[in-house]
Amino acid sequence: MSAYTWEIGAGEVDVSKEILAADEFRNELVVQLHTQVVPGADPVFVAFGEAATAENGIMLGGIGHTVRVLGAKARLAVNVISAAASSGGIESHTSIEYRHVPNYPLWQKQPSPPSAPICVHYSPFDDADDVVVGWDPFFLMFDTNVQAGIGNIVLHKGSDDSVVETISIGDTTIEGGIVEFSLTNPLEAETAYYFLIASGVIESEDGIDWGGTDDKTTWNFTTV
Repeated sequence: MSAYTWEIGAGEVDVSKEILAADEFRNELVVQLHTQVVPGADPVFVAFGEAATAENGIMLGGIGHTVRVLGAKARLAVNVISAAASSGGIESHTSIEYRHVPNYPLWQKQPSPPSAPICVHYSPFDDADDVVVGWDPFFLMFDTNVQAGIGNIVLHKGSDDSVVETISIGDTTIEGGIVEFSLTNPLEAETAYYFLIASGVIESEDGIDWGGTDDKTTWNFTTV
C-alpha cells in the first residue's frame, strides 16, 4: 500500500488536474476528500483515464467522502476538477501477484531458457528400406530454427563403415528448421547406409548444440 496527498490550489480551479499517474501494476485505489473552502460546497469530480469535467463522473461532495476503485480502472490515471480549492488523500494497492515476483515492479513473463534443437523428421525416414538410389534431397527437420555450426555430415556404407560422401555443413541449405543437402556420389542398390553428424555441426539460433548422431542406428536407410 502507498499513500499520497493531492491538492487543488487556488490557481488550479476549474481545470482538470492529474493527481495520480497510471500504473499497470495497481489493482485498487481509494480517493478521499479532506478539505474544502466551504464544507459541502464546490464538490470535486473524479475521472479515470480521461480529463475530469464538472457535473460528470464520480463526485466527492463533502469532507470525508471516498471513492474506492478496483480492477482495470484502478490502473488508469486519476484526474480531478473543482470550482474551489480542496485537498485529499489517496491509498493505492498493488496486486500481490505482481508484488511477489523477483523483478517487481518491472513485471513481465520470463522467457523460457534456450534449449537444444530436437530433430523431428529425417528424409529419408530412419530405418527406411525402400529408398531409391536417386533420392534427392536429403534433409533434417527440427522443432526450432537452426543454423550451421562447424563440421560435416558424413554418409557411411553399413556393410563396412566406409565413407561414401562428406558434406560440409556450409554446403547445405538451411531455412528455418530445415537442413537440406544433395549427394554427388551415387548410391548403390540394395545397400544399407547411415549418416554420422558430429556434435557442433548444427545448432539453434541461440548457439545451443543439437548433439548430432553418433551411431549407426539414429539415421540409417536401405536402398531398393
